[in-house]
Parts: sequence; C-alpha cells; structure tokens
Amino acid sequence: MFLHFLVAVIFIAFAIWTYTNWTLNQTYAVQASITLLMILIWVTLYFAGSIGKASSTNDMRLLNDFMTNTLSLDLKKTP
Repeated sequence: MFLHFLVAVIFIAFAIWTYTNWTLNQTYAVQASITLLMILIWVTLYFAGSIGKASSTNDMRLLNDFMTNTLSLDLKKTP
C-alpha cells in the first residue's frame, strides 16, 4: 500500500507540474513522461499484487482452517 500511495503522490505532483508548464507555454515533456511512467508503475504494482494474492490463496485457506480448528468454531451453526 505504501508503494501505491507513493506512486499516487508522485503522479499528482508531476501532473500539477506538467499542467503548470503547459499553461506557461514552457517545455513539459519530462514531466509528462514521468506522469505517464507513474501510471505504468501503478498498473504493474496492481498486477503484481493480484498475482501475489492469487498465489497465497491456499495458504490463507490453511490459516483459516487452523484458526477454525484451534478456536473450535462450528461454522454450520452460524446463521
């Protein structure tokens, strides 16, 4: 989550800087490139997180079974 927040902050900062340079009729190619790069990094982080989530599904089920057995919960009784 920290990386997503960091990418969002950098994206917003460079987007503002890009817009400012654009309105002042100055060059803004570097700022626009970094803004687009932040979008690419965010998409990469999203897919990496999805892969990590999918790969840990079995481990989370094992932990859930362990918790249920340890606490002696009967899930059939819950409404």
